Amino acid sequence: MTTDGNLSQRRGTKSSEAKITECCLYILNG
Repeated sequence: MTTDGNLSQRRGTKSSEAKITECCLYILNG
């Protein structure tokens, strides 16, 4: 369960970072 929790947290962090990156790229390109 600990490993699954860590994986889910890592995935959440990656997804949030990806969203921020996409927003930054959108602003720069826009």
